[in-house]
Parts: sequence; C-alpha cells; structure tokens
Amino acid sequence: MKDLHKTRLTRSDAPHSPAHRPPRRGLVAHHEFWPSWLFYAPLIPWCAALALKARHPLAFLAANPGIEKGGGFVNESKARIMAALAHAGDAACATVLIEARADDGPAQRAARVMAAMQRDDQLAFPLILKPDAGQRGFAVKLARSEADVLTYFELVRGKVVAQQYHPGPQECGILWVRDERAAPAAGFIFAVTRKVFPRLTGDGTSTLRELIEGHPRYRRQARIFLTRFAGEHERVLAAGENLRLAEAGNHCQGTLFCDGADLITPALSSVIDEICDRYPGGLDFGRFDIRYESDDRLREGKGFAIVEMNGTSAEATNLYDPSRGLLWSYGVLFGQWRHLYRLGRARMKQGHRPWSLAALRAEIKKHFGERSGSAVAD
Repeated sequence: MKDLHKTRLTRSDAPHSPAHRPPRRGLVAHHEFWPSWLFYAPLIPWCAALALKARHPLAFLAANPGIEKGGGFVNESKARIMAALAHAGDAACATVLIEARADDGPAQRAARVMAAMQRDDQLAFPLILKPDAGQRGFAVKLARSEADVLTYFELVRGKVVAQQYHPGPQECGILWVRDERAAPAAGFIFAVTRKVFPRLTGDGTSTLRELIEGHPRYRRQARIFLTRFAGEHERVLAAGENLRLAEAGNHCQGTLFCDGADLITPALSSVIDEICDRYPGGLDFGRFDIRYESDDRLREGKGFAIVEMNGTSAEATNLYDPSRGLLWSYGVLFGQWRHLYRLGRARMKQGHRPWSLAALRAEIKKHFGERSGSAVAD
C-alpha cells in the first residue's frame, strides 16, 4: 500500500517561520501527488469484491507465511527479513539489529553499532540507520561517523537496523509474485520501478530555496526538501554545481518513480525466483528494494544488492510514473490486489489463518504509537 497513514511533518520537522513555507498548491493534475484517501477510494469496492470471493475480508494477510505480522503488512522486523535472505549472499546488504534495552542510553547503543562494525568486516562507514519496523523512509539516516550514530540514537528510541550503505548508483523496486499453480515458489516479476533521485544544478545566483520552489516538480514536495536542508535555504549553488536532494528511495521523500519493465529479463527473473524459492517458511509476494551498478548488469541478474524486502504491504510503485495515465495505474494497482487475495486464499486452504480486523487495528496503533524520529529521511 502507498501508506497506512499519510505521512505528516511534525512541528519539529516543519520550517518554523511563514517565510520558510512554500506557496500552497491546489490539487495537481497527476495522481502521483493526490492525497491517499482520494487515490485509493476506488480500491475499496474492488477489495470488497475480492474479499467476498475469498470468503474472508483480510484473506490477503494469510499470504507470506514465512514473514510475521500478516505476512509483512505492518510492524514486521526488517532485521529478521534480511536474516532470512542470508542465502542470497552478497546479493543482500550486510545488516545488524541494535536492540532497544531499557537500561541503554544513546551512547550505549552507539557503542554497540561500533562493536558490530569491529566484528563484521562487511560493515563500515557510511552506514544506513533505520527503524527495525518502519515505512516510507521514516527516520532513515545516512551515518558517516560515530558522531552521526550518536545523534541518531538521541532521537530514535526503538529497535534500529544498521546496514551497510550501497552506493548504487541506481535503485529500483522489484515486485515478485508467486504462482501457486506452478512448482513450489515459482513465480514472476509483476513490476519493476526505477527510482530517480532528485538533484538540483546551481546557476551561481539562485538560493537553494529558490531553486526548489522554482522547480516544476520539486516545488510539489518543497516542505520535505526545505526541512531536510534546514539552515541551508539561503545557500547559493555555484554554476553547474550538482546537489542530490535525497538518499532514501521513497516517493514521499522526493524520489521520482518510473516504470522499469524494460529491466525484466529471463536472467533477472531466474535469480529472483531462486532467492524467493529458498525463503524460509514460504514467500508469496514481496517487493525487493535493490541498489545496482547499471541497467545492463541488472538485466543479467548481476551487480545488485537487496537493501530491503517488503511483504503484503508492498506496492508496485511504478503506478506513480508521471508519464502513465490514471487507468494504467489502476490496472497495476487492481492487478496487484487480485494476486494478493488469490495467494492468501490459497494459503488459507492450506490451513494458514489471516489476522482478524481487531488484531490488524491493534498492530497499526502499536506501530504508530511506538515509533520515534523524524518523518523526513536523508
């Protein structure tokens, strides 16, 4: 899903003075910037029809028996998922879990990160720090030093994943769907999303704020960028100077999503199939967020590393491609949910039971009640 609750900036995240607030924009033409309630409204009757056919309103939560919390719908552990992908070897980024102990302060937790780096030669600065249970880039930070790690733990109190940073330079999301009618865990790549990170090029006279608010796309998410670069609004980029505005590959953090169907090849499909086939406990539906060297290498099924995998809450994010029309995007969205309910129904026939609505509500409430940190990622 695009989100469980629409991300909002807290008062501490948002620019403080009226002068720092970008001009208000009305509803934009393309659906990628529509409010979630509007975009997902047509999905409600579609899922109701799928639920009737499956004979359970939340049948899709029976899929992915190898992943906790409704097959990875909310509050699932990123560290456990990455550990379950250990069989992928170098195709999965080195990851370590930093627990949240009651008697630990920020310094103790930062020290455990440093100790983990000493034990594992695959972990070195820069590191990615993120909540073990997180969504939409919430509290994702790039740490380049021990001081960065300490600062992070002063803000984030829950369990945290420390992961080796992968420079890419490319990133994509690969949504894989199992075909329960074929051999065990055989499936197909349903969609690929190219992720294009936002960048600005200076002209030698305009400030960072002027460049952002004058950009035809970036002005739509100006609050995110201005919060991320608080204190640098009046910085003037030299002519030709290039500035990357985001590290996290999330649409809500400013990254552009485009359809990447041209990246799907038999070689890549075979590699993803093998990774999914060996997932402990069973995998039916998942989106792999991947950093990779080049398009050509990825098409060969090589030169990539998994930074994260999302389960039943995952989405075929190519549907936010601004070059695609609304009907095409709904075709992708509706198709994804058709597969999810089909897979959940098949698992229910095997004896797996989905969450109840009360259990789902409780887990969502717990997730949003316990998380800490900034909604604005690096």
